[in-house]
Amino acid sequence: MAGKKAIRGTATGGRKRGPPRMGAKEMARRRARFLEVLSQTFHVKKSYTAARIPRAVLYEWRRDDRDFAAAWALALEIAADVVEDEIVRRAIHGVPKDAKLVWSDRMLELLAKRAKPHLYRDRVAQEIELRGPTYGELVAAAIKAKADAGPRPAPVPGPVPREPLMIEHEVPALPAPPPADSEAAGQAGLRAIFDFE
Repeated sequence: MAGKKAIRGTATGGRKRGPPRMGAKEMARRRARFLEVLSQTFHVKKSYTAARIPRAVLYEWRRDDRDFAAAWALALEIAADVVEDEIVRRAIHGVPKDAKLVWSDRMLELLAKRAKPHLYRDRVAQEIELRGPTYGELVAAAIKAKADAGPRPAPVPGPVPREPLMIEHEVPALPAPPPADSEAAGQAGLRAIFDFE
């Protein structure tokens, strides 16, 4: 790069990229925007993009700030209610399409499953057909094969396993414990155990 100076740093004027530097008011404004969009869209990426918050910073805030984590969870609950309202609208009230109202049978099915799961839950019935011999037939075949095989061959001679080595020794009996209230008796007990005078 002849004739041009090498530019140090980044497009941010030499400052390394990292969490955005913002004051408390700006941070509160961006958090509120994130929570507002999340409660309307049920979509985290759209929400942090709209609030101009880096993803890593957002999850750091959620990890470190219990109040923000609780607000996030509440925003998701509100968004779930919005989704449920849309399901009801499409299933019961219908949506305009090509100058007429159209209802969604699939949305109605979802509502029915939620309202009365004991009646409308998905049921799966599966039948399994076993092919081949039964357990009893397999056992009978194994017994017959063993009888047809004849006597077992003699084992190949090899090293004889050794018996474990047992060493017997006498363990001296411990003297009776001395009375607990006497220091001299305690010392006498130690002498008897360790054989010293």
